[in-house]
Amino acid sequence: MSFVNPLTALAMLDKTKTGSHKAIIHTAAASSLGRMLNRLFIQEEIPIINVVRREEQVEILKKEGAKHILNSETPNFEEDLKKLAAELRADYCFEAIGG
Repeated sequence: MSFVNPLTALAMLDKTKTGSHKAIIHTAAASSLGRMLNRLFIQEEIPIINVVRREEQVEILKKEGAKHILNSETPNFEEDLKKLAAELRADYCFEAIGG
Protein backbone atom coordinates (compact mmCIF):
# COMPACT_ATOMS: atom_id res chain seq x y z
CA MET A 1 0.00 0.00 0.00
CA SER A 2 2.78 2.47 0.79
CA PHE A 3 4.45 1.73 -2.54
CA VAL A 4 1.69 0.80 -4.97
CA ASN A 5 -0.94 3.39 -4.01
CA PRO A 6 1.28 6.48 -4.44
CA LEU A 7 2.48 5.24 -7.83
CA THR A 8 -1.07 4.41 -8.86
CA ALA A 9 -2.30 7.87 -7.83
CA LEU A 10 0.50 9.51 -9.80
CA ALA A 11 -0.28 7.35 -12.84
CA MET A 12 -3.96 8.33 -12.61
CA LEU A 13 -2.98 11.99 -12.44
CA ASP A 14 -0.71 11.54 -15.46
CA LYS A 15 -3.49 9.84 -17.45
CA THR A 16 -5.82 12.71 -16.57
CA LYS A 17 -3.35 15.39 -17.60
CA THR A 18 -2.12 13.73 -20.80
CA GLY A 19 -5.72 13.13 -21.83
CA SER A 20 -6.52 16.81 -21.26
CA HIS A 21 -9.42 15.91 -18.98
CA LYS A 22 -10.92 18.85 -17.07
CA ALA A 23 -12.34 16.73 -14.22
CA ILE A 24 -12.68 13.07 -13.27
CA ILE A 25 -14.94 10.68 -11.39
CA HIS A 26 -13.52 8.18 -8.90
CA THR A 27 -15.74 5.43 -7.51
CA ALA A 28 -13.73 4.26 -4.51
CA ALA A 29 -13.16 7.67 -3.02
CA ALA A 30 -13.08 6.58 0.63
CA SER A 31 -10.41 3.93 0.05
CA SER A 32 -6.76 4.62 0.88
CA LEU A 33 -6.04 5.13 -2.80
CA GLY A 34 -9.12 7.31 -3.24
CA ARG A 35 -8.16 9.58 -0.36
CA MET A 36 -4.62 9.84 -1.70
CA LEU A 37 -5.96 10.62 -5.16
CA ASN A 38 -8.27 13.28 -3.75
CA ARG A 39 -5.41 15.08 -1.97
CA LEU A 40 -3.28 14.95 -5.11
CA PHE A 41 -6.02 16.29 -7.38
CA ILE A 42 -6.86 19.09 -4.92
CA GLN A 43 -3.19 20.08 -4.97
CA GLU A 44 -3.21 20.04 -8.80
CA GLU A 45 -6.52 21.97 -8.89
CA ILE A 46 -8.28 19.31 -10.94
CA PRO A 47 -11.89 18.72 -9.88
CA ILE A 48 -12.68 15.18 -8.79
CA ILE A 49 -16.14 13.76 -8.19
CA ASN A 50 -15.71 11.41 -5.25
CA VAL A 51 -18.21 8.56 -5.15
CA VAL A 52 -18.73 6.74 -1.84
CA ARG A 53 -21.25 4.20 -0.52
CA ARG A 54 -21.92 5.42 3.02
CA GLU A 55 -22.76 8.78 4.56
CA GLU A 56 -19.96 8.57 7.12
CA GLN A 57 -17.52 8.39 4.21
CA VAL A 58 -18.87 11.72 2.95
CA GLU A 59 -17.89 13.32 6.25
CA ILE A 60 -14.39 11.82 6.16
CA LEU A 61 -13.72 13.24 2.71
CA LYS A 62 -15.18 16.64 3.61
CA LYS A 63 -12.75 16.89 6.51
CA GLU A 64 -9.93 16.19 4.06
CA GLY A 65 -10.98 19.00 1.77
CA ALA A 66 -13.03 17.17 -0.86
CA LYS A 67 -15.47 19.47 -2.59
CA HIS A 68 -17.56 17.12 -4.75
CA ILE A 69 -18.80 13.99 -2.97
CA LEU A 70 -21.72 11.80 -3.95
CA ASN A 71 -23.13 8.85 -2.04
CA SER A 72 -24.11 6.11 -4.50
CA GLU A 73 -26.77 4.86 -2.08
CA THR A 74 -28.89 8.01 -2.24
CA PRO A 75 -32.10 7.92 -4.31
CA ASN A 76 -30.99 10.67 -6.73
CA PHE A 77 -27.41 9.46 -7.19
CA GLU A 78 -27.52 8.88 -10.96
CA GLU A 79 -29.25 12.19 -11.62
CA ASP A 80 -26.85 14.05 -9.31
CA LEU A 81 -23.84 12.40 -10.94
CA LYS A 82 -24.98 13.29 -14.46
CA LYS A 83 -25.62 16.89 -13.45
CA LEU A 84 -22.32 17.34 -11.61
CA ALA A 85 -20.31 15.58 -14.33
CA ALA A 86 -21.82 17.88 -16.96
CA GLU A 87 -21.19 20.95 -14.80
CA LEU A 88 -17.53 20.06 -14.18
CA ARG A 89 -17.03 18.55 -17.66
CA ALA A 90 -15.89 15.29 -16.07
CA ASP A 91 -15.31 12.94 -18.97
CA TYR A 92 -12.98 10.38 -17.40
CA CYS A 93 -13.78 7.84 -14.69
CA PHE A 94 -11.62 5.58 -12.58
CA GLU A 95 -14.03 2.77 -11.73
CA ALA A 96 -12.78 0.62 -8.86
CA ILE A 97 -15.14 -2.31 -9.25
CA GLY A 98 -15.22 -2.97 -12.98
CA GLY A 99 -11.46 -3.03 -13.48
